[in-house]
Amino acid sequence: MDSTRFYFLATLKTIQQRIKVYERADVYRARLDPSTGEGLEEKLLYKSCTRIGYPLPAGTAVERRDA
Repeated sequence: MDSTRFYFLATLKTIQQRIKVYERADVYRARLDPSTGEGLEEKLLYKSCTRIGYPLPAGTAVERRDA
């Protein structure tokens, strides 16, 4: 039986374009060797972009893009 462990990782970024705010996420699956913890493989599973329709908490980092 393969004892390789899988972990899911996401990178999130909040972006403002004109007056609309979006959250972009890249979701990866990482395969690690269980005995060493060494990364064996990392694969992008999907990317998503979601419009945020509610006020963000104070202090949320927002990247501004005027396109």
